[in-house]
Amino acid sequence: MKFWQKVFIPVLLLFLLLLNGCIYILYRVTYNNHLQSEKSRTASEQYAVSMALSRDFLVLEENERLSTDTVAQLMLAYGSYYETDGTYLCLFQNGETVYAGDTLPVNIIAAEDSLVYITETAERVFVCASGEIPSFAAYSLTYVRDISDMEATWDSLMRLFCWVSLGVSLVLAFLLLLIVNRLTRPLSRLAKAANQVAGGEYSVQVPFRGKDELALLTKNFNHMTEKIRGHILQLQEENRKKQQFLDNFTHELRTPLTNIYGYSEFMMRVAVKEEDRLRYLQYIMRESKRLNLMSTELFRMTVLRNNETEMETVSCADLLEGAMQTLAEKGKKKRLTISAVPTDAKVHGNWALLQSLVINFTENAIRACETGGQILLSFCMEEDVPTLRVKDNGRGMAPEQLERITEPFYRVDKSRTREEGGVGLGLYLCSEIVRLHGAELKFVSQLGEGTEVIVRFPVPERQATEGSTASAAGQREV
Repeated sequence: MKFWQKVFIPVLLLFLLLLNGCIYILYRVTYNNHLQSEKSRTASEQYAVSMALSRDFLVLEENERLSTDTVAQLMLAYGSYYETDGTYLCLFQNGETVYAGDTLPVNIIAAEDSLVYITETAERVFVCASGEIPSFAAYSLTYVRDISDMEATWDSLMRLFCWVSLGVSLVLAFLLLLIVNRLTRPLSRLAKAANQVAGGEYSVQVPFRGKDELALLTKNFNHMTEKIRGHILQLQEENRKKQQFLDNFTHELRTPLTNIYGYSEFMMRVAVKEEDRLRYLQYIMRESKRLNLMSTELFRMTVLRNNETEMETVSCADLLEGAMQTLAEKGKKKRLTISAVPTDAKVHGNWALLQSLVINFTENAIRACETGGQILLSFCMEEDVPTLRVKDNGRGMAPEQLERITEPFYRVDKSRTREEGGVGLGLYLCSEIVRLHGAELKFVSQLGEGTEVIVRFPVPERQATEGSTASAAGQREV
């Protein structure tokens, strides 16, 4: 049974029961009151006729004419008068009938005590009132009134009530059906939308109006589908990145392995000069170095994702100084000017990871710069937020390159990067370090004008909490 039927049928039955019950009770109460009024009227009229007969009997008794015949003649006069109004009189003497109307269709017997009762035939209904004649206990009078017209009227009224009840019930059923369908329509839409979501259509939204419970349920359902859609898109993006990472890793791994295998096989099968052998060995060592560097970077990624990071207050000036000392030799080879803005700012984080972050960004700037280029490092407080900036005047990048530079194994200039020993994982590691510290990473670049890397860290009071949360999230992702 559907929900609207579970609502419609009980409500309709309950209303019909109450409606018809109230109509029946009202009918019975009104009918009984009216019948009681008829009984009271009959008793009163019987008493009035009994008093009149008592006076007549006294007159007859005083004149010594009180006998069965004279009483019968007297009752004939009374009976003729009342029968014109549908009223009948019966007189009894010591239980024997003295007078009974000739047209009375029902048999009336003498009553032992004064009482009022109902008697009826197949077609007519009478109310009877019996009682003794005052001062003449041997005589009793039964006053009979025909109330068949009243009964017919009440029967007609009862039939009218039944037809009215039927009509009202049909109208009510129709209106209730409309109301229930309107009220349960949001549930039908929700059920249809739930089936669509189960079928993979996560963008479905159900319209709603009002602020009742169904509207709130629909609103929560829409919010749920939005969240599900977001999670599905996130999972799809993560799966895409994982597949892309695997494809790129396979490609990057195949090239050095092919070179190592090729040179090794060639040296085993062909007699080569010592000079050529040393040159081939250099090729093999270079490719082996690339594989070793790749494995080291991958190991760092694994460690970064699977271990909690200890956070502390780190001097930004020390980070900049350490990066400049580490990369001073590379800068000299390309005759680059690497300078740092003095700062006394501090940041909450892991010293080793932050040092690696600054070095990686600076090393990428060195690769991007031509001979005689300039690189400016700063790690200052900007609007009370620790902000790292690494700016160079190198080659710059196109917008489509900026969107992908943090992807694993992606290279802006693949040939040059390989020559300089990179494996395409540095910026990906940097993005993971930034995420671990709860910071924001931004690249600003134009072709031919250079690139600026901007990392905005949380304020120191919040960074400890956000850092630990990010670390736990990193563990869950693995």
